[in-house]
Amino acid sequence: MTPELFLLECINFLFNKILNKDFILPLLGTGLGAFFGASGAQTVIENLKNKELALKEIKNVNAAIAILTHINKYLFVTKSFVKPTHKEYFTQRKSFLNWINAGKNIDDFDFVRLCPIIGEPQIDTVNLRSILFNNLSLNEKAIYDFTVIEESIRLLNETIKENNKLTENYLSEHKKFTDQERIIDVANYFGTTIDGNRNLSNHNVVQYLLIRNDDAIYFCMSLLSKLIKHGRSLKTNYDGQSPEIYEPNFRDEINLIPFGSKYDNYKYY
Repeated sequence: MTPELFLLECINFLFNKILNKDFILPLLGTGLGAFFGASGAQTVIENLKNKELALKEIKNVNAAIAILTHINKYLFVTKSFVKPTHKEYFTQRKSFLNWINAGKNIDDFDFVRLCPIIGEPQIDTVNLRSILFNNLSLNEKAIYDFTVIEESIRLLNETIKENNKLTENYLSEHKKFTDQERIIDVANYFGTTIDGNRNLSNHNVVQYLLIRNDDAIYFCMSLLSKLIKHGRSLKTNYDGQSPEIYEPNFRDEINLIPFGSKYDNYKYY
């Protein structure tokens, strides 16, 4: 190893392990100028600065991945309630429509009404937004993913509130229904009509709960994929030891990850 390379290795060790970086860079400028000349000293300092920036970016990638993984876990918990409710509702609705089409009385239709009270996922995207917009050099596709995530979570929480309101109203009022009011309530519950007035409130809520939950999960997965790819690229080009890129495992939630033609234009797998 030449004396120059040996000196650079020593500088790299000092820079990463021992000295305060804000203090060492000006000091190195003076010492390296004498050893390498002004141009050579500037090149070494720029390389060191770039290395520190890359290391900061890698750490911020891992921070963003950790926050996003936490958000996705909340969304998976919500979907574990939403998915079976959605499936059971549409199974009941199909049976109800078959019953009506067969000319049978609504009043005789026997079913157990679903009355789920769903907790709103307590998701804060402020810290994630700050990291993505202020600390990472991401492309517009990643920013688009985050924008969709924020909006989907907002809409999901609104739909959950509407679901809970409808459920609470039913639970407090249904015992007072007359026979005719009960018939109308069942028709409204399934988004059909018997008196010319169709109420789709409950029907739409059940649909949108799953749609918005799926949208939030899908774009979380999409953004995670982009962050991991970005982190790998940084690590590959980083000259030195750097933290491993955190890659979460969602094997246990595989049945809750949305697939389908709806997302064909946004494939990330």
